[in-house]
Amino acid sequence: MTDPAERITGLVGALRAHGVRIGTGETVDAARAAEALGLGDRELLREGLAATLLHGPAQRAVFDPVFDLYFPRGVGAPDAGPSDRESLRDRLAEALAADDRALMAQLAASAVDGLGGYGSSPGSDGWSAYQTLERLRPGTLLARVRADVRAGAGAGGQFADRLLDDEIRRRIEEFRRLVGAEARRRVAERRGRDEIARRGVRPTADRVDFLFASRDQLAELRRAVQPLARKLATRLAARRRRAARGTVDLRRTLRSSLSTGGVPMRPVLRRRRPVRPELVLLCDVSGSVSGFSDFTMLLVQALHDQFSKVRVFAFVNRLDEVTGLLDHGRADPEGLGARIRE
Repeated sequence: MTDPAERITGLVGALRAHGVRIGTGETVDAARAAEALGLGDRELLREGLAATLLHGPAQRAVFDPVFDLYFPRGVGAPDAGPSDRESLRDRLAEALAADDRALMAQLAASAVDGLGGYGSSPGSDGWSAYQTLERLRPGTLLARVRADVRAGAGAGGQFADRLLDDEIRRRIEEFRRLVGAEARRRVAERRGRDEIARRGVRPTADRVDFLFASRDQLAELRRAVQPLARKLATRLAARRRRAARGTVDLRRTLRSSLSTGGVPMRPVLRRRRPVRPELVLLCDVSGSVSGFSDFTMLLVQALHDQFSKVRVFAFVNRLDEVTGLLDHGRADPEGLGARIRE
């Protein structure tokens, strides 16, 4: 096994490449935490390094898959287990019903090894989490797992069944995450951890390429834009309130001081008329830049919800005002883009 200090520095370098700001002192703290916690309990080590290196819970989405690469659950091919599809589905249904995390991790490794390989070289040229999940289809086990859990715990009402379905979906998503981590681990052993950590880990929303952002990433971008727009609107409103009284009007102050013998007892201030912010946005919604336009419309809609006056113009081959299509409080970026293009 590689020196733990080398793995920690590699982990820090990969996190920095993903935009996580980590200083030298935090790296030293992480090494001390690893020394104190040891390498025996992998999950305890994960939490210790996360506590010393990260600055917020949003960074866990990057930290966890990178940690799995530098401190993997195992090395090489997994132990012998069920490799055919039906046997894997049967064992997975049992693990999901019992919420057996250890068994789910073993089955994820067996599924990637048996169903996720591709290529013609000995063993495999690579491993694909997508291919594994498409062949195994764990989402179709929901009804089966629900019946197994009901049989063991007794029947429940409609509300309890809904909660049970949500819990089973959460377990299935956890299994999907384990499959992704196992596929990345197997590929990293062949191509190198540093390369896979840089290219195979999904970036955070603030570093995603707008042109290739998925639907979930665009929704996350909207959630990130809303507080920024609210903060900007609040600052502008505070500035207008401070400027509402205006500056001293010297001419009117001196004229008013004639009644007090030339002593300016009551300064006269210039009254400033508050001006509502007017934002004008021109969007190109043609197909070549539609990905970035979708993000722009997310920003526009967030600003429209916070500012009193926003005008939006869109064009493909001609220009038209689409301000009326921006509904206050409507979180529908895809529908907004369709309405504008229509």
